[in-house]
Amino acid sequence: MTRPSQNIDKKLIEIGRKKMIENGISSISIRSICIEAGVNLGMFHYYFKSKENFIKILLENLIQDLQNYWFKEMESLSTPKERLERVLFLNAKLYKEKKGVVETMLKGFDFSNEFFIKMIKETHKIIYAFFFTLMNDCKNDGSLDKNIDNYKLVSILFGATMNYAKYCAEVFAGEQYDEEILHMINLLMEKCK
Repeated sequence: MTRPSQNIDKKLIEIGRKKMIENGISSISIRSICIEAGVNLGMFHYYFKSKENFIKILLENLIQDLQNYWFKEMESLSTPKERLERVLFLNAKLYKEKKGVVETMLKGFDFSNEFFIKMIKETHKIIYAFFFTLMNDCKNDGSLDKNIDNYKLVSILFGATMNYAKYCAEVFAGEQYDEEILHMINLLMEKCK
C-alpha cells in the first residue's frame, strides 16, 4: 500500500523560498529549513539531493512566478509595444514595492563560487530570452528599430528603466512615481524606434 503524499517537497520549497527572500541565498540553512518543516534531513536529500540543487529549484520557481506574473498582466494587451511597456513598468513597480528584496537575496553572495556564477548566468538567460521575444515582436511591428542589437535594447530599456526607478523610489510617491516611470518608458521607446 502506498503512502499518501504529504507534499513534503513543496513545504520545503515554500520555507526555503521564504528564508531566501528574508535572509539571502548564502544564508540558507538546510537544517533550519528541515526543522521548520518538521522533516528530517534524509527526506530533504531524498527530494533534492543537494543544497545546490535545492537553491537552483528555488531560483527557477521565483523566475517562473515572475514570468507568470508578466504573462497574466500582458494577456489583455493587444500590441507588442503595449506588452513590452507593461513589463518594463511592472518591473519598476516591483522594485519600488519590494525594494531591497533582490539586495537581501544576494547578500553575502559568493561571486567566486562556480555554482552561484552558473545560476546567475542561467537566470539571466531565462530573463533575456523573455525580453528578446518581446523586443523581436516590437521590431516586427515597427515599434523598435530592427537594427538595434537585442542585448543593447535590454540594457537601454530595462537597465535605464530600473535605474530611473531606483531614483524615483527615493523622490516620488504614489501616482507621481507611476507617471514618472511611464514617461521614462515612453521616452526610451521613442528613442529606440
